[in-house]
Amino acid sequence: MPTSDPIYYVEKVEIEADEENEEFEEITYDEDLSDSDADEDLETALRSMQQTLQTEIGVQEPIDIPKAVVSRRPEVVDDFIRNFLIRYKMTRTLDAFQREWYEFQTRGGAENDPELVPDCYVQNEDLENKVKFLHKEIEKMKRAVNKAGTQYIKMKKERDFHRMHHRRIVQEKEKLFTDIRRLKKHYESYEPALEELKNKYETAMREKMLTKIECQKNMSKINNLTTTLTNYENVRASAAESATLKDLDLEVIVQQQEKPDKTSHPKDSLIPVEAGSNPNANASLPVTCHLTKSGGYRVVESFKAHDLAVSNLALHPFRDVIATVSDDTTWKMWSVPEGELLLTGRGHTMWIGDCDFHPDGTKLATGSGDTSVKVWDFSEGECVHTFNDHSHPVWGVAWHHTGNFLASSSMDNTSKLFDLASERCRCTFRGHSDSVN
Repeated sequence: MPTSDPIYYVEKVEIEADEENEEFEEITYDEDLSDSDADEDLETALRSMQQTLQTEIGVQEPIDIPKAVVSRRPEVVDDFIRNFLIRYKMTRTLDAFQREWYEFQTRGGAENDPELVPDCYVQNEDLENKVKFLHKEIEKMKRAVNKAGTQYIKMKKERDFHRMHHRRIVQEKEKLFTDIRRLKKHYESYEPALEELKNKYETAMREKMLTKIECQKNMSKINNLTTTLTNYENVRASAAESATLKDLDLEVIVQQQEKPDKTSHPKDSLIPVEAGSNPNANASLPVTCHLTKSGGYRVVESFKAHDLAVSNLALHPFRDVIATVSDDTTWKMWSVPEGELLLTGRGHTMWIGDCDFHPDGTKLATGSGDTSVKVWDFSEGECVHTFNDHSHPVWGVAWHHTGNFLASSSMDNTSKLFDLASERCRCTFRGHSDSVN
């Protein structure tokens, strides 16, 4: 600062008690606005001239409105001291300064123009304020930067975590795909084994059924032999009467049958004469547990046997087995009352109308809408005979109790008798005018 600037001192002055109640007048400072008024008049005149020129030319050009300029008025020394004391909250010093300054003015010390604070002090104060403001801004920016850095680190960690999680999910997905492909191959390798086991199971069930059928057949033979021996003596006693019945039966057979073929087959079975008694006439059905108290029957088991309607069924002569035929061109054998499927036969091309078990229980005869009669052997598991002598669908089939002959009825108004030994039709019975059921 130059040496010509005045030096100021602050003195401590004590105020007497009689002066404390005196009223102080407020010191005002009139602002000199002459320069600013002149500037405002000049600016107004310039704007008026521009508007006049634009009106004469007829072109509306943008008007440049000058920005307001705030001119800072230098601060008076006493105001500077007051502001300084107020800023630092030095109230007692401020009161003492106010009293001494008032006394100084009353003595005429302030008649001259008040001295202004040099610019260096004002600039220093402004710079200090700016420095303090900048320090605050720097601290604020530091906090913001630290916060942004912390957030960035956090988001980076989250990104790494999600990336690692995504990679783990991708690895698990690939592992699952590999396991699925391996299981598919493993499952495909089991399919032949399952099919083989299924065939073995069906074969075992067939053999089991055939064994039981053979056992029942032997028991039936024993019972038949016993019955034959029992009735043998009665037959001998009534020999004359039996001879007469034999002659009558032969005449009836000759009238009903067609004339036999001139050429006989060497394997033809002898057509029996029904002169004896029915071996099953004295057979009695066992009392079943399915009877209700009222004497009627009740449903024990129900199961779905075929895809289409069931047209007929037949009971096995010895075992708890039934055979069913259906419009779906198949026949099936079931155990009752469990409803377990034992055998399935396929070979007819149309619906099957009827079926019947062989007397020994080892064969099954079926008649179908494809005009054929088939004989199925359980021991061989296939069709062993097929008779195509009918010209229309076959409605019914029935075995002779000897097991050598099979009778059929058809929509062609005839019935036929087939010989299993020679595998041909032995007789055709005509006389009906419509279908034979």
